[in-house]
Amino acid sequence: MGRISRIVHRVCVLGALVAAMFIADAGVAQVGMNMGMGGGAQQVITRRELDAYSKILSMTPEQFEAAKVLLEGVQAQTRQLTQDFQKKMEAMMEKAQDGDFGVWQTEMPGHIKVMAEKAKALETAFYDDIKAILTAEQMVKWPSVERCHRRTQWTRVGFFSGAGVDLISLVERTKAGEGIMADLTPLLDEYEMKIDDPVQAMQRMQEKQTQDYIDGKFNAFDMQAAQNVIKDYAETGKKMRDINREFARKIISVLPEDRRAGFELEFKRRSFSRVYRETHAQKQFAAAEKFADITPEQKESLASVREAYERDLALANDRWARAVEEQEEASGGTFGVMMSGFTGQGASSGAVGEARQARTDLDKRTEERIEAILTAEQRERLPKKERRQGNPWMDMVDPEDLAEMQGD
Repeated sequence: MGRISRIVHRVCVLGALVAAMFIADAGVAQVGMNMGMGGGAQQVITRRELDAYSKILSMTPEQFEAAKVLLEGVQAQTRQLTQDFQKKMEAMMEKAQDGDFGVWQTEMPGHIKVMAEKAKALETAFYDDIKAILTAEQMVKWPSVERCHRRTQWTRVGFFSGAGVDLISLVERTKAGEGIMADLTPLLDEYEMKIDDPVQAMQRMQEKQTQDYIDGKFNAFDMQAAQNVIKDYAETGKKMRDINREFARKIISVLPEDRRAGFELEFKRRSFSRVYRETHAQKQFAAAEKFADITPEQKESLASVREAYERDLALANDRWARAVEEQEEASGGTFGVMMSGFTGQGASSGAVGEARQARTDLDKRTEERIEAILTAEQRERLPKKERRQGNPWMDMVDPEDLAEMQGD
């Protein structure tokens, strides 16, 4: 790709990214992210979210089965809606790449208006249908369902690393609360109320920006105006991050000793998904240790290498995460870092680049040590390295959340 082509591509994607911020619902905004996440119809309401509703409302088996049918219906309609919108986005990208950058101001607002209205109608109908099968006693708990929905939508995207974490869901996913929910529930109830304040602020900001964009009051290529909007989102995202960190510490202090490290690591992974996700070396260790023909001597050597690697990996990852955090503070959050990358200011340079390279070097050395322990035939059975995605959205959206939204 030539220099001019790269510039045109950056401008096109930048327009799509900025415009994606102004879709009225945070869940529907995921559709705009398809420009960077590789496509695929995404769900505004997932099965995991419905499971959470069921627990909040103490649904009967019959109610839950009826709710699943309703969910399947709204998901099918959402898939079609997102696919239609994706086609419109692709058509606009083609026009923009041919030099018609004005499509982001002339066509995009109208598409967003239609998309947002249809998505809102689907969501409203779904929740009305859910309410219709509930008892009066269950309806008393409905405000908690609404908070759960808002929290789920607005923790899918982290405007600061650590903001895109729902601690209530994290406790459930990690099973950290098994047997001690009596101790955790008051803490989680407090968290639910406290995180809802910045979540609602996010919602109000996006509703206002959506209307401004539709009404032609916002220009997606007015970089100063875009930066002002990003700053507002980032400031609120920073509050969410701080609340999450505060309550993660409190939760960890209540957990049994043998669950603390696992919960803390999972919180880090969901806060800095690119940093703490499973490495290729870890996948190789896991595979090699299960080989039927592994000898006792090989197993002992692998264990020794793995122990050293895990120790060094923790230090390398923490260094990388600190560098990312410092970069976000200087750039105005994850979106600010991403914007600086699109404008050619080197979002992956400096301390972040050095820390990432140090981790890469550690991984490479360890992979070589693993392969040296194994026979040629065993090496052939090791998992193949996946192509690394140079995808800025990966710093804002957790891969597990993305998979759920895409129905994988």
